[in-house]
Amino acid sequence: MKHRITRLFTSAIALTAMLGMAPLASAESPGLIHLAGKLTGADGTPLAGPVNLRFKLYAQSDAGDSLYDEEHPNESLADGWFNVYLGSNIAIQLENVDSGSLYIQTEVNSVPLLPRYKAGGSLYSILSNYSDGLTDTGFDRMAERLNNDNVLRDLLTGPEGPLGPEGIEGPPGPDGDDGQNGDDGQNGNDGQNGQNGQNGDDCDADTCIDAICDELTGNGNCDLADVIAQIAAGVVPDPVEDETFAGAIGGAQNGRWDFNNGVVGVPSGNAQCAALFNGSHACEYAELLTAQGDGELVDAQDFNDADITHFWANDPLADVEQQCSHDNTNEAPWTYLTSDQGDTGLRVALNRDNGTLGNPAEAGCGGANGWVACCL
Repeated sequence: MKHRITRLFTSAIALTAMLGMAPLASAESPGLIHLAGKLTGADGTPLAGPVNLRFKLYAQSDAGDSLYDEEHPNESLADGWFNVYLGSNIAIQLENVDSGSLYIQTEVNSVPLLPRYKAGGSLYSILSNYSDGLTDTGFDRMAERLNNDNVLRDLLTGPEGPLGPEGIEGPPGPDGDDGQNGDDGQNGNDGQNGQNGQNGDDCDADTCIDAICDELTGNGNCDLADVIAQIAAGVVPDPVEDETFAGAIGGAQNGRWDFNNGVVGVPSGNAQCAALFNGSHACEYAELLTAQGDGELVDAQDFNDADITHFWANDPLADVEQQCSHDNTNEAPWTYLTSDQGDTGLRVALNRDNGTLGNPAEAGCGGANGWVACCL
């Protein structure tokens, strides 16, 4: 029969033990006693290894001299279980257990687990039946008993236990981090054109001529023939009604606006724009955005017919140090220029193919060039 006992000891370590015996592979080898057990704490928690084990065989349940003593140092544990063979370190002499009862005392890390454990009749039978030594005949007899003796077979190998129940499902994990934003989608199609406005009132010849002069000069005082001649010669470009962008001063330049007209900065830009494009002034950044929205910057060129790539962004709302002006000297916008390019001015790139502006970006006042736009 199988011997399986669980007991709490005074050392607060519990031992569950199973005993068995198995012969070695030759007649000259001594017998081995297979001993397996589980070590737990007082609360039933399996002990963690490794541990030092010591096993002693006694003829008495207490006191007396040991018949056999073997140490198994540094034994590993699997969920508290140990598995050793007595006789693997010190041979068991069968005459040492020539008694009717056999008790095993286990020590864990030099602490004896008492009371001793009685091995019982089955183990004693294994030892006494072959007291003449494990000869070839003895091996054959033991093999026959292993095949035919249910009691002995149960002693050495227990049945496999059933599978435990499936555990409950754990809680959901936390949400992961948000993914990166995707790329911007393509621009949608242009909307339909709005309806045409109503026709203006008819005017007589004199009234219409005055209106044209006023449109060209801003004050209505002009010689229409002279204005038409100037337009034909390219001296005064013909402004288009309701347009914002008139053109740009010829040539890209640095951030100090000085067009040799006696002033610098925005006043110099205003004067030069008025001279080139009658009634115009240096554009502010907001006006450039309006011209962009009206499609006026497509294929934009300056007064000298040069392709425009960048505009200086003249923005009264921007920081003064982003308008090529040194605030330490209280200078006006677009008047400061240093050799080390310490100050900057806002500049926007122009895509001439579709007439769109980039975002304003800082550029060195003395190291970058841009065009001064003129607006009506």
